[in-house]
Amino acid sequence: MNKIILYHAGYDYFTPDPGEWEFKRCKACGMECDVERNHIGQRTRWGSNDSVFDIFSCPNADVSWHTEVIKILQAIKDTPSKRIAAIMKKDVDDLLIENITDVYALQWMEVSDAY
Repeated sequence: MNKIILYHAGYDYFTPDPGEWEFKRCKACGMECDVERNHIGQRTRWGSNDSVFDIFSCPNADVSWHTEVIKILQAIKDTPSKRIAAIMKKDVDDLLIENITDVYALQWMEVSDAY
């Protein structure tokens, strides 16, 4: 049976034009995304079925802590309070430190604009 993964466009799932990106890192965890080149299909809900594009998806998208990180990142984006956002950023940092073993991913998250 195929596993169904719920991706979050703009965080752990990206569909650029073919060859536009060499690689992409997940905005939730910093891991390098898996890539499927020259995919033919429907890029958006309203798009045509014969579009050609690359698909970048995070290998961690199917684990609960990753979904939790995305929910917190979305809440950070939505809160008007800088103090609350700072507290939530610490929660994200804790989740990443507990679950990511890739040093490059953690370093990338430190300098990225993901949150």
